[in-house]
Amino acid sequence: MPEFIKLVDESLAVKGRNLVINSKDLEFDHTALQPGSIVGGYKAEFVSKSVGNAYKDAPIGQPITISFDLKMKVNTITSTLPYLAVYNSNHQGDRSFDYNTIDLKPYCSNVGEVINRKIVIKTRLYAGSKVKDSNHIEFYSDYDSSNYFGISNLKIEYGHEATDWTEAPEDLEGVS
Repeated sequence: MPEFIKLVDESLAVKGRNLVINSKDLEFDHTALQPGSIVGGYKAEFVSKSVGNAYKDAPIGQPITISFDLKMKVNTITSTLPYLAVYNSNHQGDRSFDYNTIDLKPYCSNVGEVINRKIVIKTRLYAGSKVKDSNHIEFYSDYDSSNYFGISNLKIEYGHEATDWTEAPEDLEGVS
């Protein structure tokens, strides 16, 4: 293979690579649920999804970017709501990242509105407590708020530059 092609291939493999295998399988939409709904044994304002070994072997301190499309039906507005927290402290694998809170108040003014936003979080990886065999990502919008949400196009990538959603290379193996 010519050297210039090899260099291009290597840069594409690193920049913008989705580390989450089968990320389309992690999509959900709870926006049509009724107040007080329970999903998977939890109040519907909390969702935990396994991202497998997406960043299991990454070095401690590795910068990562988490991006996804958010859809939230706002049923409660207060001085602190709506917001969405993104973290993995309850279900850590080998790696953990910071607790992140996204203030969504600027994007709605009335109960019943639906927020549709691209969310981008820039953080770093830390040693996890290995509560689980795989890493998880958790989303939370405050219990009993009924601010139910949906997540699509989840992407976790190395570095602090968000790129458009793509499937992980492993998802494309054997597809023609």
